[in-house]
Amino acid sequence: DANFSTSGNAAFRINGMYESLNNHRDFYDGDRIAINPTARIKLSPTTLADLSYEYVDNERFVDRGIPVNDLAGGNGQPIKGFQNIVFGDSVLNTAKVKAHIARATVTQQFSDNFKGVLNASYSDFDKLYQNFYAQDLPTANVARLDGYVDTTNRKSLNLSANLIGGFSTGRVKHTIVTGVEYIDTYNDNDRFN
Repeated sequence: DANFSTSGNAAFRINGMYESLNNHRDFYDGDRIAINPTARIKLSPTTLADLSYEYVDNERFVDRGIPVNDLAGGNGQPIKGFQNIVFGDSVLNTAKVKAHIARATVTQQFSDNFKGVLNASYSDFDKLYQNFYAQDLPTANVARLDGYVDTTNRKSLNLSANLIGGFSTGRVKHTIVTGVEYIDTYNDNDRFN
């Protein structure tokens, strides 16, 4: 997280993160990275603009865990001795998300008690979740596997404009908000069992 003042009328902030995942289970690993630069610009004494972009990239192994003992006489607890066995595939058991999100807000102060706010955002998500897992144990020596692939691609445009006014009647303060909003979303989602 770092902040920079570029001039008397502008400031810049950048947030970033990285995370690496790992544990004792076979194949378990993953990485997450995100960055979010943001700018605030004073366009005039009464006009302010905020601009930001966010990028997220997340990939990790999907471990659905240890099957439970539901055989005759079983106790419904995870089966002992399977602590280090992964019922999955090192390549196919994966979750991935990539996201791009851009936002802009322009605020116009018309008076001390009246302002207009225009918001725009665009997002593009690409997501994959697929895995094999132990559905059940029909016998002591057989694990029945199940699995699916789930993909999502979503693009969304959001636009909104609001007028915000405030006034008082005696000691009671009032805020009135009126506005319009436009949302356009494209979603392509499928699931293969």
